[in-house]
Amino acid sequence: MVRVLAQVLRKQTPHIEAGLVHQAMDLEAREHEARPLLGNFDNNKLATVASKQEAYLASVNARNFGWHLLMLIPAPQILFMGLLFFVNRFLYWHSLIVIFFAASFVLVSLWAMQNYKQMWRQRLAKLTLMAAACGLLTGCSIYYSCTIYYFHYKHASTYASVVPSQSAESILDAGIVSFAVGSMVDRSRSVGFQSSAGFLVCVAPIVDGSMSPGSLTNFYAYGINCCSHRGNFNCDDARNPSAHHGMLLPDPSDVLPPLLADISMGPSADDLQSAVKLQQAAYSRTTERQGKQTFVQYVADPLKVQVAYIDSAVVAGLICSVLFFMGLCFSVSLMVLGTKTVGSLLGRLVV
Repeated sequence: MVRVLAQVLRKQTPHIEAGLVHQAMDLEAREHEARPLLGNFDNNKLATVASKQEAYLASVNARNFGWHLLMLIPAPQILFMGLLFFVNRFLYWHSLIVIFFAASFVLVSLWAMQNYKQMWRQRLAKLTLMAAACGLLTGCSIYYSCTIYYFHYKHASTYASVVPSQSAESILDAGIVSFAVGSMVDRSRSVGFQSSAGFLVCVAPIVDGSMSPGSLTNFYAYGINCCSHRGNFNCDDARNPSAHHGMLLPDPSDVLPPLLADISMGPSADDLQSAVKLQQAAYSRTTERQGKQTFVQYVADPLKVQVAYIDSAVVAGLICSVLFFMGLCFSVSLMVLGTKTVGSLLGRLVV
């Protein structure tokens, strides 16, 4: 029996040796493929079968990384940028449609995560969910800080030949007013009120030739950090003699949801009223209020200011899109290459 076993082993030895040689060559090939990604490791580190298997998996990830970038990045990036445009273009008129549009992508992504088993589809669903959520939140943030003011002034009423002494109650629905010829900002009677937030709230009365120096006015030009504590009012186009338009500061409740009223554009109503009281105490003969004060940006071209809101929204959208693309690339890298490999690559970049 022993003699038979010995003969069998002698016959099988060449095949076993050939198999071992083939495995060794295969491992060497995998090691060679993984070296560009893993760097010049010491040979002892790759001497074990486990380390060679890790190198092989890294090489596979490296070969598939470009494919994953092409499969996983374009759709979420397009969705993110599309939601930015969709929210800022249609939220003013069709808020329910915008919310439904974004929610549909969220629901589809959640459904795909539950029903698809392929790894790349799971990853795509997660990234689509992230793009939908980030696109909606970022779009709303840009909309309520820039775009909504463009729509507000575009669709608000416009009044012409407004005299500074007339009652503000007669133009409560106004967004833009054109002051009568001879009206101007009295820059010499401006004040700067130091707000609790740390900035200087500037107000200056808008007057005409029929008003005496001590007269109270119902219209004030306002600005932030653009004047001295007394006089030297340089906000917007106050120094431009051809400027006769005022863009009324909207009430936060007219343009923003109740939860976002604290992030309204411009100074708060309390700071403006405190600045007016300071101005009246400093320059007027009486501190008695004369009706409701209205605060305006004093500008030469209201349309230019309106377009500036759109320009700000576009710039903010582009910056957010670039940041989202960078985050998307980083997320795909973590999914495909793994945390350890990405950390190693980042460590080399830092060093």
